[in-house]
Amino acid sequence: MQIRRAKTLLPYQDGAAKTCGMCWSVNGQKLAVATAERVVFLFDANGETRDKFSTKPSDSKYGKKSYSIKGIAFSPDSTKIAIGQTDQIVFVYKIGDDWGDKKVICNKFAQASSVTCLIWPSQGPIILGLTDGKVRAAHIKTNKSQTLYATESFVETLASNQSGTGFISGHADGTIVRYYVADDGTALPQGKVVVHGVAPTALVWAGPLILASGSDQKLICYSAEGRPLQQFDYSRVKDEHEITVAVSSGCGQMVALGSFDKIRILLFNSRKRQWEESAIKEIKNMYTVTCLAWRTDSLYLVSSSLCGGVELLETVAKRTLWNGRVEIIYISSSQVVIKSVPEEGVPFFHPVVIRTHPGLEIETVRIMGRENYAVARTDRTLIVADLKRGLVSEVSWKEPEDGNKTKFHFDTPHACMVFSRGELTLIEYGVNAILERLRMEFMNPHLISVRINERHRKEGNNVKRLAYLLDLKTIGISDLVTGHSLGHISHESKIDWLEMNETGRKLLFRDQKLRLYMVDLATSTKTLLLSSCLFVEWVTGSDVIVAQSPSLLHVWYHAESSDKVQTIDIRGEVLDIVKEAGGRTVVRVQDGTIINEIALDDQLIEFGTAIEDGDLVRALSYLERLDSHSPGSAKGLWATLARISLDAVELRIASRCFAALGDIAKVRFLMETVRASEEVAKTITYSIPEGDGFSSPLVQARMAIFQRDLAAAERIYIDQGSPDDAVRMYRQLLQWEDALRVAETYNLSDRHQIRQDYLQWLQTTFQESAAAEVYERLGDYPSAVNMCLKAGLPSKAAKLMLHREELLSDAEAVHQVVTALQRCNMYVQVGEVYQATGKPDRALEFYRKGHSYAKAIDLARHSFPGEVILLEELWGDHLMTTHRPEQAIAHYIEAGKMTTALRAAIDARQWEKAADILEVVGESNVEPEHFQMLGRYYATTRAYEKAEKFFIRGNLPMEVVQMYISAGHWSRAFEAAKHSLPAVEMKRLFTDEGQALVKAGRLRDAEQLYVAAQLIDLAVEMYRSTKNYDQLVRLITNHQPDQLFHYHLDIARQLQADGNRKSAEKHFIAANHWKDAVTMYRDCGLWEDAFRVAQAKGSAKEAAALALEWAVSVGPEVGGKLLLRHGMAEECIALACDQEMFEFAVSMAQTVAPHKLKAVQRQLAVHLQASDHWKEAEEAFVKAGAVREAIDMHLSRGDWLAAEQLAEQHDPEALNQILISRAQASLEAGDFQQYETLILRAQQPLLLLQGYKERGRWQDALRVAKEYLPNRLAALQDEYDHYVTKTQGVNAVSLMTQARDWEQQGEFSRAVDCYFKITIAMVNEPGKLIALWNKASELAVKFLDEDKAVVLVRNAARQLKEIGQPAAAAQLYLSVDSVRDAVDILMEARDWTRARKIAQELEPDYYPRVETAYREWLRSEGKADQLADVDLGGALEMLASQGQWDQVLQKAQKHGPELLNKYVAIYSTELIKQQRSSVALELFIKYGAPAKPQNLNIYRHLATEILLEDKNDIKSLIGLRNIFHSLVKEVTSPTINMEFERFLRLFHYMVISNVCQNVGGLEVVATKASISLLRYADLIPADRAFYEAGTNAKAVGWDNLAFVLLNRYLDIADMMEENGESADATLLDNADFEQTDVPYDTLCIPVKPCVSGLLKEIAKEWVLAVSLDQHIEQQLPLDERGVYEACLVNWKRSSDPPATPCVLTGYPVLKQPVKFPAQGKETNREDWNRFLVAVKRWPDNRQLHETLDFIEKWCNGLPSVTSQFAF
Repeated sequence: MQIRRAKTLLPYQDGAAKTCGMCWSVNGQKLAVATAERVVFLFDANGETRDKFSTKPSDSKYGKKSYSIKGIAFSPDSTKIAIGQTDQIVFVYKIGDDWGDKKVICNKFAQASSVTCLIWPSQGPIILGLTDGKVRAAHIKTNKSQTLYATESFVETLASNQSGTGFISGHADGTIVRYYVADDGTALPQGKVVVHGVAPTALVWAGPLILASGSDQKLICYSAEGRPLQQFDYSRVKDEHEITVAVSSGCGQMVALGSFDKIRILLFNSRKRQWEESAIKEIKNMYTVTCLAWRTDSLYLVSSSLCGGVELLETVAKRTLWNGRVEIIYISSSQVVIKSVPEEGVPFFHPVVIRTHPGLEIETVRIMGRENYAVARTDRTLIVADLKRGLVSEVSWKEPEDGNKTKFHFDTPHACMVFSRGELTLIEYGVNAILERLRMEFMNPHLISVRINERHRKEGNNVKRLAYLLDLKTIGISDLVTGHSLGHISHESKIDWLEMNETGRKLLFRDQKLRLYMVDLATSTKTLLLSSCLFVEWVTGSDVIVAQSPSLLHVWYHAESSDKVQTIDIRGEVLDIVKEAGGRTVVRVQDGTIINEIALDDQLIEFGTAIEDGDLVRALSYLERLDSHSPGSAKGLWATLARISLDAVELRIASRCFAALGDIAKVRFLMETVRASEEVAKTITYSIPEGDGFSSPLVQARMAIFQRDLAAAERIYIDQGSPDDAVRMYRQLLQWEDALRVAETYNLSDRHQIRQDYLQWLQTTFQESAAAEVYERLGDYPSAVNMCLKAGLPSKAAKLMLHREELLSDAEAVHQVVTALQRCNMYVQVGEVYQATGKPDRALEFYRKGHSYAKAIDLARHSFPGEVILLEELWGDHLMTTHRPEQAIAHYIEAGKMTTALRAAIDARQWEKAADILEVVGESNVEPEHFQMLGRYYATTRAYEKAEKFFIRGNLPMEVVQMYISAGHWSRAFEAAKHSLPAVEMKRLFTDEGQALVKAGRLRDAEQLYVAAQLIDLAVEMYRSTKNYDQLVRLITNHQPDQLFHYHLDIARQLQADGNRKSAEKHFIAANHWKDAVTMYRDCGLWEDAFRVAQAKGSAKEAAALALEWAVSVGPEVGGKLLLRHGMAEECIALACDQEMFEFAVSMAQTVAPHKLKAVQRQLAVHLQASDHWKEAEEAFVKAGAVREAIDMHLSRGDWLAAEQLAEQHDPEALNQILISRAQASLEAGDFQQYETLILRAQQPLLLLQGYKERGRWQDALRVAKEYLPNRLAALQDEYDHYVTKTQGVNAVSLMTQARDWEQQGEFSRAVDCYFKITIAMVNEPGKLIALWNKASELAVKFLDEDKAVVLVRNAARQLKEIGQPAAAAQLYLSVDSVRDAVDILMEARDWTRARKIAQELEPDYYPRVETAYREWLRSEGKADQLADVDLGGALEMLASQGQWDQVLQKAQKHGPELLNKYVAIYSTELIKQQRSSVALELFIKYGAPAKPQNLNIYRHLATEILLEDKNDIKSLIGLRNIFHSLVKEVTSPTINMEFERFLRLFHYMVISNVCQNVGGLEVVATKASISLLRYADLIPADRAFYEAGTNAKAVGWDNLAFVLLNRYLDIADMMEENGESADATLLDNADFEQTDVPYDTLCIPVKPCVSGLLKEIAKEWVLAVSLDQHIEQQLPLDERGVYEACLVNWKRSSDPPATPCVLTGYPVLKQPVKFPAQGKETNREDWNRFLVAVKRWPDNRQLHETLDFIEKWCNGLPSVTSQFAF
């Protein structure tokens, strides 16, 4: 949390002027401040003074200063202010909604004592505390007050809870009382809660907790039950005063405390369930804080002091800017405020507060839906907000763990659609519950339509409906209120768009065939509106449909009249439909680059809206006006209004509509119905509502008849007990079937007469078909047949006859039916009748005549089997004549006519089937053209092998060749040609084809043809003639690799002859003749290129030899500088020494490598020593500082005197060593006297003693010890005694003999002792000793006491260990069950195999320790490979600790990127600590820089360290630029993304400045980039940044700007020089840069200057000289905005957004922008043109081209050519 002073609202006074009260309005738009002068100031949300008014005393006779204000509070609707005064009254002022409204007193409440405090809870009346201890409530509506409760103690403070349903009061005796004024579901017990230690002058009710403080400087947090939970004791803080006031934020998660000169913020930690001190703001000389007021969104805190000053403080934890237009402000972990940055063209919305449930933390906030919506997440909930309407919803939510992203769509105005894990979730804005959740297969928002109360209809229905795709062809409709499905809509084609109207009653959808349909959801009626729809949309606020076909605009002004459509000819494409502010509705159409507007008829739209809103009178009035202007033009609208009026039972309106339509019958019927209803209403008002005759059954039946709902009318008549009326109704309407049904159902007496009348009516009206059906139902089949024949329906008569045997037996009837059928050519039915009457021959005849071959074949199979084949053939012929060859194939095959079947298959284009038939038929019966047709078919389908087979079978070989040539299959064409063409003609064919391809420029195709035809020489000649050497090399590589070197060499020599040395070099190298390339360059005097080639391709020695030759050719001085420049100085010096060119080597070393001079002198000395030039060698050794080597030279040849002289002169410390060496020579020669003399001269008696001992001269040794080392005499005597004993003592044979004797006598203890006395010195064979001691151990274990045996065996084991026999020692330990000792000794001996095996098998609990020790040993021994087998992490850590990072990274790379990235990060951290940032950067360039959270700080430090280096290498800058480019794309955190975007631009502009600095024509671009870098002077050393920018500006002639920048540099340099390490940017004069975006108080001041003193003096002289020039304007240059030309922010117009920085220079893009594909990436046209010209002008400048490539990648491509070079 940060507290920042935003503004001083009221100034501080010189004396006491206590601010009496402050409060914010509930909507957060107004602030009221009551001053000591009893004046109330009103401020807006930004702290601007908008109004003020003076308060009044309770009685004017006491004067205006007779009272003071003790409390002030806004009403819940923010239109009133309550003010409590000490003159025993509370006034309520009405201030209105607008600032200019008059302020009047609307309520006043007189009290019995003075008011001490006052609050106005949002859910209750005004609450006030009095001096007499009473707490009272003042009610606005009744203008009365009442006492809620009374205490005996002065009321100090009042505090409301967050919901406004209750409050607590603090009293002078410390009592805290809780009280509720409204219902609260979480209400706690009322009454006294706790007694605080002192009077609670500061009191807060935050959530369930109560915080209280007073004069004891302690803040105590109480639970809801009054139990102390937490205490803040400020009494121990130095200079701390009492807490005078406390206030809670709107969310209850923050509390502000005011004291003397300080304001503290406490935050509630939901995880720890306790308060934590977050921020302290100390304002000197503010004195005691008297009031605090927190705005409802908790963004601003207002404080006032004893001296009258009022401060507006911003309390923000963090803030981010989204796209420069929306500001996200984090108030606390559970509250965020979202504000719109005012900007032209961007919708403005009031700040929206997002709060989550207590205990949750808002993790992320994203602005979406064109900055109109926000989405926030906690770990358990999802929050969506409609920013324009200020509606916020929070629902339970769990993010998917499978990595699938959640998608949000905001196309629906009242709900958010959330797609996640195959589910659609609907969240209604402002409702904290999920509206609907269902699984869906199709997540396209165009396939989902949601409508939620978007139009307020007259009936006020709660309409919430959802339309979505159940599958590609089915739409489902759901009612979101009830949760029930309203039905499904099926369609024959796939649906690609759908949308309901705003009332959810109509649905438009379009299928993939672009057909537009409308569905009435009430009736499920589907209507085709348009057969080719390119655009469709409902007009907002109405049921008007606008759609576009290819050339017309279609408008349906009322969805009910789908046939009434207006069309308008248009060109172009419809963009959208816009409803302008004046109510005008236009369709925007884009025709090329022009956008046209087509206005819609707003009156027609008004009619549709009136209909939908249910205002029928308004709709009728509109149609009356419309008919008066254009009669007859609105028939569809009249019909619509008529239908709706009927539904609403508005019969008079409906009759007027039918009158307009000219339907007089309906008008008469409706008016009669109206009159009938009026009569009924007069006569039977007792049974229906008064005056409502429409409710009578008679009228309802008439309306049902009118609406043609005869069934409903029938039900009414039946319910009234009048079935005769129902029959009469049906007979009048000629509905005889229904009349007969009712008569028969209710068994009416005249039912038979009705039936006869019905039949008579049918016959008189010539409805014989219907009469036949009636006769059929009655069972009178002969009459039914006669009626069918009379009606001309012989097929129906035949059908009746076929199912009745009695009719078939009637020959006359059969004859009549057959005759009638023949007249109608119904031969199939004739055949059926004949077949039914047993005449198969006649039936077959008529089946064939009627072409019913299926029935004919079925009949023939039973009656005439021999006719089946013929019938099959005839069936096939019939199908061929009717152009159905595909069906004829099978019948020909059945008939055995295969050749005919083949022709049918070919005619039907069923090639596969034709091929199968062809295999059966054989080639002899097939025409060649059939083979040709099949072959060409398969050729078109690229089934070349099948095509070739048919061509060959058809004897068409040239077809095969041409097919393969056309397809580019040269090899196959060549193979085919070999078998069908002569060799000469074949070669000519392929040669001509190849030449044609060459002429067409298709060299690769020509090459493939030549290769396939084995004409390699032609391909080679083709490439040689066109000098296409790269393709020539590739061709030779693939086909003549043995000739590759030869061709490379030829090409190289040709290129050398042509003067193309670079290309020649490449081919010389490829031919392994790189030395020829060196020779080529050397002969031309191009030593630089020669050296480059030698260095790249030759060995280091060869490169050094060439460099040496180069240096020799130009002389030592120039050559030395040259070698130094190429980094070859030391190698060439070493090579010169190897070649015994010592004079040149010494000269070179003296010139360029003084540190190598001694090494050269030493090599010279060695050379002279080898040449027996001893004196010269000694001088060279001395010059080389190798005196000891000179001494060793003399000693090696026995020149002791020369050695001693040299030591005395140059190295006295070496004299003793000379004496010792000389003494050693005497000892070897046996001259013991000389030996002793020299050793004693060297003062080394210990060496003398050792020498005598080694020679066995113990007497001399004892003498020397006695004389010179008396302290060693005793030890030496013991050693001498041991020596004598060892050489003359007992032996092993005697001890073994004695041991065996004791063993035979049973004295096993003595035998064991004897065995153990045998030592290795006695037997000289470890194996023998081990065998003896094993024997002793066996005896000890078997026969001795266990404790003694263990002691003896363990002692022997220790001795075996000491003599180097760990395996034997371990075996002894195992014999006495000392497994761990055995393992330990094996581990000490590093016998890890046995140790691990024994521990694993015999002591499993000990095995982990063995494994740990094994790993530690491997680690200590550096056996990384073995350690990796058991502990990869340990092995890598070991290698890392040894600094073997190459091996670490190599091994980590083999085990995956995660491990590699970890150790790259560790290594890079070490490198940065070692100030080897460049090496760390190379690591990330080589292995990648992943966007891991733990790596981000490394990248920051790395960038900072590189920037602080004295000189930035261009390679490092490019590497860092590319790294931050990849990080910006991968990092998801908005804050970090903005930070890294800033680093990216910084390094990009540094690269631009460096690359363009020395490129002709780009000096201005480089200068602008360096000036733009000043925007990042808080990251890069400020002195270097201003110096380089100023120097570059001076270089291009921008003297005004250069003067300001260099002057700024001199100020920084002088400040650094004067203040040293305490240098601070705040010490500078920042006037020049205050109205710019160049940082001035956060500059990066380096520890030491980055610019040398000489350059500083030069700059200072230039600035002094220019300062005297009157033509120089000593200020920053301004642009057309009136601000600094390189500044992105327009300080003149704060509402304007920051300008877009130029991608190339960083300057603002103000006019003639060149836009890149990426959003927000632009460049100044002039600079961009300069850059492109330079790129083309300098094609060899790799850095320039690399910069262009990066810009293309960064900006998602380059601008179009037309936009690049437009001037």
